[in-house]
Amino acid sequence: MKGFCVIESLAGGDLIIPDQMIEFLFGKPGSGKTTYIIKEIEKNIAERKKTYLIVPEQQVYISEYMLASLPPCSALYFETVSFTRLAEIVFGEYGGLVKSDISSGAKRLIMWRNLHEISTLLLEYSCGRIDKKLCEMMLSLTEELRVNSITPEMLENALSDSENSDFSKKIHDIVLIYSNYNRSLEQIFGDGASGDILSRLSDTLAEHDFFKGKQVFIDSFTDFTGVELSVLRHIIKSADKVIFSASLPMRGFHSIYTESITQTVKKLTSFAHKDNIETRDTVLGENHRQKNAELKKLEETLWDFTVSENSVPEISEKDRGGIELAVCKNEYEEAEYMALRILEARENGYLFSEIAVIPRDAESRK
Repeated sequence: MKGFCVIESLAGGDLIIPDQMIEFLFGKPGSGKTTYIIKEIEKNIAERKKTYLIVPEQQVYISEYMLASLPPCSALYFETVSFTRLAEIVFGEYGGLVKSDISSGAKRLIMWRNLHEISTLLLEYSCGRIDKKLCEMMLSLTEELRVNSITPEMLENALSDSENSDFSKKIHDIVLIYSNYNRSLEQIFGDGASGDILSRLSDTLAEHDFFKGKQVFIDSFTDFTGVELSVLRHIIKSADKVIFSASLPMRGFHSIYTESITQTVKKLTSFAHKDNIETRDTVLGENHRQKNAELKKLEETLWDFTVSENSVPEISEKDRGGIELAVCKNEYEEAEYMALRILEARENGYLFSEIAVIPRDAESRK
């Protein structure tokens, strides 16, 4: 049977999970999602199944460190990758990475020339001279459209549906600038130059079953760009099994700080159902990482705006001490206080790498 969702809870013990295409792993921070993923990866390595763990660029090193306990042979069957590294691996097998990235300076020059060549055809942006501000704005706009997989053709369709004349003029100009800029890039740097590396990855995955027979874990993301979603659509469609880790207590959970994850789960589920792929929800238990009663209660209620001072259960005296509030006269006194507390923590045996300072605005604290 395809296109249905099975929900299981691991709160009561281990669960034998049959082969499936996509599994959503739900659980609060500290509930054991990483441990679950590591066990699944270890199982795949033992069975010699090719496995990829996709994480954000900045998370690759941390994930590799956490997985350092895997056996030496794991490198034959498992790799932690970012989307960019994944593209390099796929292109290494099928070709496609034949051109180096175009420098920002080259892009500016091409956009500048492009604007000058079509200036007489522009309706909204037909100013007497093409200035730097317009050039930078159009570069930023075309990059944003490309990252979100919006093509000039899509914009043209929006133009035909619009009845607002001012809006239509802007869309007309953007379509003209965007399409001519892409054409200029490809004339100078060759076919495919107008697409970024992930766009080319998506196109390559559409042509080849790279992930057939492989399993993919996706961890530490809250949302994705349009082109990343396009890549994921191909992965879900091709891979034997995909496990997506979501820091939500359950499917459909809504709060201000988790809404992007909730919407991401909806999008990935929609991809699976459109391709008649089975989905399964695995829900882990409570936060096992946090032992301090005060911090655990803060994690549970920080973003719950239905909670009032009177509705929060009292924490016993012996369990207090995990949270300390300090009132300082200004930011200099605040910095001095933090420095003293850091020195105190070092004297108590903490490493600098185990201490974090999280300001509202890091720049203002330099």
